Amino acid sequence: MEVDRQTLRHIRFPNVWSLGDAAATTNSKSGGALRKQTKVLAKNLVAARKGKPLRAKYNGYSVCPFTVSRDTVVFAEFDDRYWPMPTIPRVPTWNESKLSWVVDRDIFPQVYWNLILKGRA
Repeated sequence: MEVDRQTLRHIRFPNVWSLGDAAATTNSKSGGALRKQTKVLAKNLVAARKGKPLRAKYNGYSVCPFTVSRDTVVFAEFDDRYWPMPTIPRVPTWNESKLSWVVDRDIFPQVYWNLILKGRA
């Protein structure tokens, strides 16, 4: 769906919004992108309903977990131009890690189902 890639509002129909895989944004589609988009869309939808300017902007953030071995993962965090965009200061998520593997396997599914889809992440 054609949307403004920063506000996530349809470019021709102001009462239509989209995010995630359905939105024609330039970022890689991922749960991490959806988490960031959900916050932007929610803030902008409330602003639009109140007749205020859309101040929340999606910056193209995405994250892709790459399995490196049976029990290690690398998190590649980047923007829609594929420039690195780490979110945790001083933590090199681009290094392979067993902790990242556990987070990807056990924690992220819970975050997705219980927080992101309910607008709490």
